[in-house]
Amino acid sequence: MKKASLFLITISTVVLFSCGGGSSSKTAVQEKTTVEKSGQKEQSQQKKQENVYAKDKYLKDIDFKATENKFSEEDWKRISKTCTDFDKEFKKTIPKMNDLETFFKNQGYENYQAGKDDIYVFAGLYKIVVGLPNNMGILRTIKKNYSEEEYKNACNSTAEIYNDQGLSAGDIKNIEKNQKVISDAYSIKMSLEAAEASKGKS
Repeated sequence: MKKASLFLITISTVVLFSCGGGSSSKTAVQEKTTVEKSGQKEQSQQKKQENVYAKDKYLKDIDFKATENKFSEEDWKRISKTCTDFDKEFKKTIPKMNDLETFFKNQGYENYQAGKDDIYVFAGLYKIVVGLPNNMGILRTIKKNYSEEEYKNACNSTAEIYNDQGLSAGDIKNIEKNQKVISDAYSIKMSLEAAEASKGKS
């Protein structure tokens, strides 16, 4: 009887240990899977942030006069927030001037004019965004198919476009990454013009 009791206890201990071990193993696998998925997501996001056109292998051959970025990360964060909030506030409507005054002050600008000026600065980069694929595409084609001298001339021509705007190589990369923000700023510019025109008619 005593031997039988010991035998049952031994079996129970083995079963409990096995169940516990299986649960722990399953949890470890789940945690590993979660970590792997998280890593894959981060890698995917990094790939999305990589420049498609403004690549270093072409930018390094362009003689940029500006050695520092014209627009800081804080500038991009500010205008991005302003554009996002503007879309939420005035989506598909022509805003009234007094509402715009309040909006820009709430965004941290001194007044409507200061906010408008900031919008116009970034909206002015729209041509750079539109021309970027063509400019970089030309450099890529010439570098691949033509002489070094012709490639150098193409780089100089491209440099004139960006140097006129006081842009650095870093600016060009950021402009490509923030092309949606620039497009939004351009749309807001038109909304502001429509609001001012509407005020003149009232």
